Amino acid sequence: MISIFATSIRPFLWARVHETIKKSTIRPFEIVFTSPFDPGVRLPRYFRLIKTGVKPAQALEAAARACQGDLIMGTTDDLIYEPGALDLMAEAVESEERTLASARYWVGDRDEYCYHQGGAVGVPGLTPLCPMMRTKDWCEAGGTDPIFCSSYGYDDLVVRLQMDHWKTILVDRRVTELKGESDLWNSSGNVDLQIIRGLWCQDKTFTCKRAKPPGSYNDAMLLTENQGEVRGSQATRWK
Repeated sequence: MISIFATSIRPFLWARVHETIKKSTIRPFEIVFTSPFDPGVRLPRYFRLIKTGVKPAQALEAAARACQGDLIMGTTDDLIYEPGALDLMAEAVESEERTLASARYWVGDRDEYCYHQGGAVGVPGLTPLCPMMRTKDWCEAGGTDPIFCSSYGYDDLVVRLQMDHWKTILVDRRVTELKGESDLWNSSGNVDLQIIRGLWCQDKTFTCKRAKPPGSYNDAMLLTENQGEVRGSQATRWK
């Protein structure tokens, strides 16, 4: 089974998330979302909602740890996958150990292949966007680092795996971000961008070595208490 996870404060977009995932795979799947809000309608039985008001980066980790499938993939509520995209990603991950599989990133009608050439920190080779991997590998890597408040924890985990010689595959399908619908980056994402660059770059150049070892979230308080770095509005995006 494929587990797709995310954190979101926009319940009005969840039906669209369900539809794009359903069209992108013929395999069994589940969707796991964390949010402080109720959906307002009955969700499909394979769409699980976990209520929490912790900071966005931590809520994303909580969603990932609740996944029950053998394969795991993060997403956002403003991404649309082409039909068959998840199936191709799953085949790639299952065919070889230590593999990250991603669809090709577009924003609206604009090809953003340039993102795959370095990502946020200038990693050599291909950078995946919200890649699929084996669930056990996410767990063994320790998940995302609590140093992040809103975003880039997922990106940081991916870079850590790439520096451990993981393979990246881009499948021949698009994942399209709907232009103008993201609010997390606009509200606080730039702060976390500077943090990930501080961890992996020196004088704006990628160093291949993280400045310090990653931390990990405590399961016992994952849904109830902010852990790690908490900075002003990044911890209160839900309000």
